[in-house]
Amino acid sequence: MKCLLRFAVILLVLTAQSAFGSGGVKLPQSTPEQDAINSYNDGLRYRDRAWKYEQELATTQDPAQKAKLEDQIRKTYNAAVRTDIPFNPNIKDGRCTVGLRVNKSNWANTIAEPPFEAYQVGCGVSFTFGGLRIDPDSGQVFDSDLAPIPGLYAAGELVGGIFYFNYPGGSGLASGCVFGRIAGTGAAEAKR
Repeated sequence: MKCLLRFAVILLVLTAQSAFGSGGVKLPQSTPEQDAINSYNDGLRYRDRAWKYEQELATTQDPAQKAKLEDQIRKTYNAAVRTDIPFNPNIKDGRCTVGLRVNKSNWANTIAEPPFEAYQVGCGVSFTFGGLRIDPDSGQVFDSDLAPIPGLYAAGELVGGIFYFNYPGGSGLASGCVFGRIAGTGAAEAKR
């Protein structure tokens, strides 16, 4: 929980720095074709430079050299941020990075001053709001003709018909506990 709170505070600080800090530099208008060419060339330059710094950082042991490389990575990232696009945390604003190995598509802000903390974020599918139909008293799975399948029991997020449009956080665990107990008891009774 502390990590999530710290992460939320960092996002708020970065948002505030971006929204109330120094404004971005406005670039002169150009043609869409020129923008595309410039973005592609900038992307190659930033990607290659950042990759080089990351490789050096992974292999160096000298703390002073590490600090220098981290600063170079930060500057490379900041240069990739499209500061000509206004930041708006309320919509997908299109303020992106250009040319990094993994580009940010919205809400990109420059990184102002250390100390920084980073957290790996990964997405996943909790469940599909569908699933197997079960007997609610035993946890036994029904086939497409609504006949119980002998020896097959289901629990947790595999069970269908629990949620529809959205779900309250933590309820997937509750579903696993409740239906896990029901399915376990049903399977044990079937075995007797």
